[in-house]
Amino acid sequence: MVVRSSRLASVPLLVQHFGGGLASRRMDASVALVGDSLRMDYQPVVAQALAGVASVWGPEISCESSRHLRANLDAWVLGRIDRLTIIHVNAGAHDLRRFLDDDWEVQVPIDEYRENMLVVLDRLAVHAHVGQVIVATTLPIDEDRHDLARHSTRRNSDVEAYNHELIDVASERGIAVDDLWMAEDS
Repeated sequence: MVVRSSRLASVPLLVQHFGGGLASRRMDASVALVGDSLRMDYQPVVAQALAGVASVWGPEISCESSRHLRANLDAWVLGRIDRLTIIHVNAGAHDLRRFLDDDWEVQVPIDEYRENMLVVLDRLAVHAHVGQVIVATTLPIDEDRHDLARHSTRRNSDVEAYNHELIDVASERGIAVDDLWMAEDS
């Protein structure tokens, strides 16, 4: 299932998931937001939208790439889950980042990204307290603005390719997709 939600926070998608049976259980469930610095920006918005319905939490730092997320999944997420939890995951923007020092190669090649996300999603899906996993695609990049402000580059062609891999992985596993990429284009 691919759902297009607003750029700001995936609030509609997460609220939708709590609209049924979980909402009646008030605070018996939690939402874990796992991802890069964008997730850190929208976490307070989601927490406010779900106040009184579910506790919202996430790692205190940016999870950066899928490689870092995979390596730290136990400490950042799995080791902290103690009740029914919906997990909203985004990773990709750091994976496809390119630096001159690295000959402009992506930080995490797309095949490794796919494998990392398979492992992350599989490990989340089998945890006893995970009620649902939702993955979010990477947002489009304002390439010119990014290149002027950063010592790296990101390309929308890479964003699109990585998003297609993520959607494919999620589809294989029956995991819901919060399609921020397409929502931004609409």
